Amino acid sequence: MKSLKAIWHRFFPSKKKQEWSIGIYEGLNPLSMSPAKKNPVLTKDDITDRNAAYVADPFMIKVKDLWYMFFEVRNADSYLTELAYAISSNGYNWAYQKVIQPDAFFQSYPYVFEWEGEYYIIPEGSKSKSIRIYRAKNFPEEWVLYNFVAIGKSYVDPSIFRHEGKWWIFASTINNSELYLFYSDDLKGPWNLSFFSKWDKGSARPGGRIIKYNGSLYRFAQDCKEYYGKKVRAFKILKLTETEYEEEDMGVVLEGGTLGWNSKGMHTFDAHEVEPGKWIACVDGYRLENRRI
Repeated sequence: MKSLKAIWHRFFPSKKKQEWSIGIYEGLNPLSMSPAKKNPVLTKDDITDRNAAYVADPFMIKVKDLWYMFFEVRNADSYLTELAYAISSNGYNWAYQKVIQPDAFFQSYPYVFEWEGEYYIIPEGSKSKSIRIYRAKNFPEEWVLYNFVAIGKSYVDPSIFRHEGKWWIFASTINNSELYLFYSDDLKGPWNLSFFSKWDKGSARPGGRIIKYNGSLYRFAQDCKEYYGKKVRAFKILKLTETEYEEEDMGVVLEGGTLGWNSKGMHTFDAHEVEPGKWIACVDGYRLENRRI
């Protein structure tokens, strides 16, 4: 005779779901970093104002003596995504604060940056079929729409940077295989779609902040050839103008494979130089867990 447990599993099978968490990596340079002693630093259990399924897509910024980390929270009840933030005095120990400004366009990948004393954020909002820049009205919790970069297509993970007097944004599409580049002389726009495009699941979808290291620019991309969320690669930008683009694959900088919180994969990398020869990065990773359907 079958046990009650076996009968239960027969009619109510379990299903493996992704459980993302956030960690901190450190190293002498942004291309060779390793986990800090304490990881993960934020999990779904730290979220106090939502029933969270997971947390992911971290980006951080230092304002005066305090670090602010913005990230995605997946609501386990509605399964919608919202943005939240945490704070830290040292970049290693984080205190969760709250979900901020929940709306249909604040979804994930909260790429936060500073320019001329103002703070801006570009969240992924593919459902709006646009790329939107927001400016802080009351940092870190209140943001207002600043302008549109592009309208009419479901772009994901827009990643902005400044180079030789111009603004540039890499963005992908929801199939993870198309990469586009926008540019503008002014953050306010108008924004132009560059000649450059790339079709490659191994390097098209952005995976974090574009940084400058040893005089060169590096972009980070998700390698989705095996599956989404597997690993992150670094690309050294060799040439970037309105009419030219070249890059070099520098290899994998983030990958799962341990038995812990990031055993299945990793897909976001935001590195910062905190002092000469010392870098820290907020990252995310996930494992699979059994949950009832």
